[in-house]
Amino acid sequence: ESLDAYDLYLRALQKLNTSRPDDNAAGLELLDRAIAQEPGYAVALALAANGLELRLNMGWPALTDDDERKCLRLAREALAIGGDDPMVLARCGLVLLLVGHEYDQGLQILKRALAANPNDVLVLSHTGVANLLSGHLDEAMTCLNRAIELSPGDAWSGMTGLAEAHLCLGQYEDALEWAGRSLAENPNFNVTYWILIAANAHLGRMDQARRELAKLQAMAPGVSITRLGLRARDQRSNDVIIEGLRLAGMPEV
Repeated sequence: ESLDAYDLYLRALQKLNTSRPDDNAAGLELLDRAIAQEPGYAVALALAANGLELRLNMGWPALTDDDERKCLRLAREALAIGGDDPMVLARCGLVLLLVGHEYDQGLQILKRALAANPNDVLVLSHTGVANLLSGHLDEAMTCLNRAIELSPGDAWSGMTGLAEAHLCLGQYEDALEWAGRSLAENPNFNVTYWILIAANAHLGRMDQARRELAKLQAMAPGVSITRLGLRARDQRSNDVIIEGLRLAGMPEV
């Protein structure tokens, strides 16, 4: 009901979409203000949960004493208020899966979002990522390819998801192709660099892998293997990334 809260939400959305840690913190502060003005603002609650999830999984500096607990609380509040909104379902389902490790529940929530709005790029991308991390690669690639087909310029996270799927399958050249396309759309998404580093390392292109690692370290100082949100349900999918990062020289802690 508050136009001021809506304005804060729109400003926060622009900040969070850059995938940069400083913008992420600024966007979350704007969302705190929006939620204070409009406590039942489900879309803002869901976006705040999604923003904290990104912060946690990228290994960026914490904003509160317990970002994880706050992230999950925001997601559950958003679902309780706006559980019929596909955008709320998509954002919060992914949060439950990535942060709460509630793979089955998170995936079911995302399937509800997809059934409600099967042609939304964010819903398709989030559902594809959820399937990828749950080990359903065929379903993941179907969703991610559809998101890219609908809006290539907005589906960079889907491109990175496809890159990760190909990496898990040992198709390293294809992984590099999709990661490169994602990077052209958004040069700030850390996960894209994880794929570039790991795929180059597995191909024996260590000089290139180390160059990509240096770029990631400039973007996320102090990045290390233990700080990354490697969150696939099947540990083998995490291991292919970890092994590549180790080969390139990423610190353990």
